[in-house]
Amino acid sequence: SKLPSRSMPLHRMALSGVYAAIRMNMLPLTLVDLVAIIPKGDLSVYAIGRSYRTCLSRLELQVPVMDPAKLVPKLFEMLLGQYEEELDGPARAAVLRDAKRLIGFISGTEVRAQHPT
Repeated sequence: SKLPSRSMPLHRMALSGVYAAIRMNMLPLTLVDLVAIIPKGDLSVYAIGRSYRTCLSRLELQVPVMDPAKLVPKLFEMLLGQYEEELDGPARAAVLRDAKRLIGFISGTEVRAQHPT
C-alpha cells in the first residue's frame, strides 16, 4: 500500500502532510518552525521528520530542495531581536547582504569573484 502506515499517529500524518505542502510550495519555513507552533506533547521534530520522510517515500512525492538563502531574512529578524543595538544602520545592511552572498557561495549560485572582503 502507498498510504502511510496505520500505526503512524494521525497528528504526525497531518503535520507531515502540512510540511510536505509547505515544501512543495517552496515556503521559507522549516520543520522546526512548524513543530514550534504546535502545543507541546509527543511532537518531537525528529518523529515528525521521520513521518514526513515515510509519507514522501510511500506516496512517491518529490519536493523541491529548500534554498537556504530564503531562510536568511527570517533568521536575520530573529538575530535583530537579540542584538538590535549592535546591528543598526550600515551594520544591519552589511550583515544581511553578506549572509545572502555566503549562502550563495555555499550553494554554488554565486561565483567566487564576488566574495565579500
